[in-house]
Amino acid sequence: MGILEEGDVRLNYEVIGEGSPVTLLHGFTQSGRSWHEVISLMPPGWQWVLPDLRGHGATHVRPGAAYTMEACTEDLVNLWDRLGIARTHLVGYSMGGRLALHIAATRPERILSLLTVGAHAGLDEEAREGRRRGDEALAQRIESEGLEAFVDYWSRLPLFEGLERRGPAFLAQVRAARMDNHAAGLAGSLRGSVRAGWRIVVTIGRIAVQ
Repeated sequence: MGILEEGDVRLNYEVIGEGSPVTLLHGFTQSGRSWHEVISLMPPGWQWVLPDLRGHGATHVRPGAAYTMEACTEDLVNLWDRLGIARTHLVGYSMGGRLALHIAATRPERILSLLTVGAHAGLDEEAREGRRRGDEALAQRIESEGLEAFVDYWSRLPLFEGLERRGPAFLAQVRAARMDNHAAGLAGSLRGSVRAGWRIVVTIGRIAVQ
């Protein structure tokens, strides 16, 4: 485990293995350690970089600080500089996938390759507005009902029904990991990750933000 204190953030991260660097960006309510099982199935020869993104895990931000994709991107650039990583393979799941797309569009010189899971390149304006309203309502729910009630609600969403196949022990492990977060951090992450007026446009050999 490592800690990077830079500006308004105290970024928690983990580095596993040696070799070509791969930065893994987790989804909402997760943390860097949610990738441990995947890493255990991979061959040697890779350096895995596992940050806890703003609002998640053991990472802390100063009160009033931003949770935006720009702020998260800056955190990762500072982390790569700390670790001496000029360029990295970048993998992101869900929320982490959206951040990975943003990084590839705005800091392409730091990326060797890009892989996203459960992420898309953006919504049209009408859909973006609906997403903003939905995420704000969800943030307010977290703040009013508390972390445990929210984790129970989130875990029951149809999206996660497939996890039941892994059995009760695995479900308990996932729930415990979600409970390691903080209500204020998750609410801030929801509000900060929805940026008005942009989408990712992919053309041959180029990714850009509009």
